[in-house]
Amino acid sequence: MTSTTSLLPRTFLACTLLAACLGMSAASAAEQGAAQQAYEAAGARFEAEDYAGAIALYDQALKTDPGFIAAYSDRGLAKLKIKDFKGAIADYEAILKRKKDADEAYAYRAQAKAGLGDIKGALADFDKAIGLCPTCGYFYLNRGKVHLQAGDKAKAKQDFLEAADLNVEDAQELLNGL
Repeated sequence: MTSTTSLLPRTFLACTLLAACLGMSAASAAEQGAAQQAYEAAGARFEAEDYAGAIALYDQALKTDPGFIAAYSDRGLAKLKIKDFKGAIADYEAILKRKKDADEAYAYRAQAKAGLGDIKGALADFDKAIGLCPTCGYFYLNRGKVHLQAGDKAKAKQDFLEAADLNVEDAQELLNGL
């Protein structure tokens, strides 16, 4: 079975940094400040593994600033953690409506689709993510896990080898297990 949350520990900070790159919406400065406060409090709840509490605070941030892309991303991560795959997909689709080249949104949506058993959809999203970021090793690693979920060890091995070439630590362990 594929772990749908394998990207979470290493990329939570990356998603937080993504907020700086993507920015927030055209909300007023006061609204952005309130949304940022809720977002930061949500991050603390996420780190404490209080995912329901984090989701509630991300909801608050998004109610205040509906264009806050990082809040959608991190709320989606929290939803992945609690296996609310449909909710996670909705969050990543909200990002992709705003930013079509958000590679991580495709990769996380792929994990949610895999969690729902939509192997074809998951692989298509990982293909898009890899097309946007061919040096993102975890995309290959997780696509390989989906290939394993589908029973295709040959394709899984190719992805694990690519991930290993990109210095993803877990890749070699997965290769050894094939």
